[in-house]
Order: sequence, then structure tokens, then C-alpha cells
Amino acid sequence: MGTSEGAKKALEKILAANPNHFREIGKIGGQRGKTGGFAAGEEGRKRASEAGRRGGTISRRKPNIYVLLDGKRYSLSEVAKIEGISYRTAFARMTAGKYEKV
Repeated sequence: MGTSEGAKKALEKILAANPNHFREIGKIGGQRGKTGGFAAGEEGRKRASEAGRRGGTISRRKPNIYVLLDGKRYSLSEVAKIEGISYRTAFARMTAGKYEKV
């Protein structure tokens, strides 16, 4: 197993011999690849479009939490506004049992 100091020495040695070493290796790898990547060709474009559609339809928002306050149904954010507290405080009070979750 090598060390970071050894890696630095090796890098210096490689670049001293050929300053374009990593560029040439990358070029060879790109030339040898035949698949063209994820979205290559007509099928690839369809696949990429479908993946984007699926990702775009997934909501990152959580659904509203509804609780009972004075016998009425309110969302937790409405309860926070009514009581003049933050949403997090309202959530903490709900988990502590002050509000009944509906």
C-alpha cells in the first residue's frame, strides 16, 4: 500500500517524462468506448426522456399533517400561525400529544 508522499513522487515522475500523459490516456479511453453513453442514439434519448419524466414527477415535499384544534381540522402550518409559534414547535407539540393527529 502506497502513501500520499509516494503518490506525489510518482505523479512528478510521470509528468516529468510526459506532461500530456493523463490527456493521452483519457483520449485513448474515449476512442475505445463504443456504447456512446446513457443517452446515445434514438433508444438512448427515449430512455433519458423517460428517466427525466420519472424524476420530475416525484415530489420532494411531504404531505400536509392535519391535527384537531378546538374540535376543528387544521394543517399543522395553520395551527402554527393561529397559535403564533413556529412550525417546528407545533410539530414538537403534536408529537408530545398536545394536538390530535387526524
